[in-house]
Amino acid sequence: MKRLLALGCRTQMLPSGVDLDKFTPVSAARKIELRAKYKLDPEIFTVLHVGHIKKERNIEILARVRREHDAQVIFVGSSLPDDERVAIAARLRGEGVIVFDDYLKDIQELYQLADCYLFPVFSDQACIGTPLSVLEAMACNLPVITVRYGSLPKLFEEGQGLLFADTPEELLQGVAGRKNSNGCKTRGKVFPYSWQNIAKNLLEDSGRK
Repeated sequence: MKRLLALGCRTQMLPSGVDLDKFTPVSAARKIELRAKYKLDPEIFTVLHVGHIKKERNIEILARVRREHDAQVIFVGSSLPDDERVAIAARLRGEGVIVFDDYLKDIQELYQLADCYLFPVFSDQACIGTPLSVLEAMACNLPVITVRYGSLPKLFEEGQGLLFADTPEELLQGVAGRKNSNGCKTRGKVFPYSWQNIAKNLLEDSGRK
């Protein structure tokens, strides 16, 4: 973008968008139904992470969440299998993390049945600049504990269920703090990044002289 600006081009950052019709909050009763569908404990506090199976994503912290916070931890991992990724998934399962590594048609249901979303990725090479999974979790009005990754601190202010962490310990503390808290309003934060609003802003900008 800097090079284009230097050439006198008019530029605009186009952030990732989220489908607010697909990723929506559900009632407590529906949450229980979804946990039954996926054969999950209906009562235990449930933490979710969605993303590729890569060691660079710091996903093995999920095992610590499971051990230290007596939580039901779900990892939805997508990637072509290789020895390293198979080994990571096996280690997580061995620690009691529930790993879904097959295609899930209704991925939104995993967000909807969770109690909070954890994004523990520190490496800037392990994910795109605006993690879609964080937007999807917020669209489902989940509390989100995340590192200050990519564009997230620029797009969102902390609070109302969104917590930024700078260390693995702060991530773990953030999960503990969500167990008995209310007042989450993360869905409202992500409204500007619906695909409809992004398309509208792009069209308005392209029409300016």
